Amino acid sequence: MTRKIDVTATEMNLRTVRMRKGYRVIDVADMMQVSAGSVSHWENGDFLPCTVRLVQLADLYGVPVDHLIIRSMK
Repeated sequence: MTRKIDVTATEMNLRTVRMRKGYRVIDVADMMQVSAGSVSHWENGDFLPCTVRLVQLADLYGVPVDHLIIRSMK
């Protein structure tokens, strides 16, 4: 079965996982060496992080990449 990246799910998943970890947007930005605006754009669905950034976010949050980009996240 082919699964597609769901932009709406991705933005929600990014925000949910960050908040569960207790990180603020600025914390993630500092750890990822990007601007807080970039993190906000990812979480607001303005654009998706590149593949490299998705892998870094998954590592930071301790979740698989597909957990961030696929709709079925609990």
